[in-house]
Amino acid sequence: IKMNSFVVSSVVNSLRVVGTKQKTLFFVSVNKLTNINLFSLSQRNTMTTQKKSVLIPIADGSEEIELITPIDILRRAGAHVTVASVENNLTIKGAHGVFIQADTLISPCVNKTYDLIFLPGGMPGARNLKKSLELKKLLLNQKKEGRYYGAICASPAVVFVPHGLHVGKQITCYPSFADQVPSECSKRIQERVVVDGNCITSQGPGTVLEASLELVELLFGKEVMQTIKSGLITNF
Repeated sequence: IKMNSFVVSSVVNSLRVVGTKQKTLFFVSVNKLTNINLFSLSQRNTMTTQKKSVLIPIADGSEEIELITPIDILRRAGAHVTVASVENNLTIKGAHGVFIQADTLISPCVNKTYDLIFLPGGMPGARNLKKSLELKKLLLNQKKEGRYYGAICASPAVVFVPHGLHVGKQITCYPSFADQVPSECSKRIQERVVVDGNCITSQGPGTVLEASLELVELLFGKEVMQTIKSGLITNF
């Protein structure tokens, strides 16, 4: 069965947030009908032959929309996306109760090079990402080497600031975490997506599609981004 992972995840997550009775029936139905790992879907409809490697770390409590959307959009562009769990298990439970299976644990990723590392937000997901020493090492090296690194929602404040990844950058984050960002780095805190050199940050679930398209443009160029965007029926 061919399923669009972005559509499936968005509907499931929205139903869980609203708290309707249909949410359980829908999620069970999806699992019974598809029996798939959303992140093992074939990278069909890719738009470029450029080889770009992306790491998406996830944890218990990660915001589902913020992790699935960039995976989907970046794979459409042709990126090789690795989803890595910072927990002891491959399967994590998202912020709204959606179970998601990663491709690998974070430890095998430490000595690899990625064109982009992008962190989802959500709580306590961001806090759990912060605890990972392997992820901290990867992020610090990414910044040092001038390669792209990014985060959304709570993660810019909860992960980037304590690890010093915000230094010399303007960043944004989920509004309720804005007071955790030093004033010298918060001049663009009200913006939905902020790109400052090799650092990309965004505000939350409602901005993740914009952020994901920005990531595509940075890695693959504006033409590829526009091609993907035109098929998504966006209003921005």
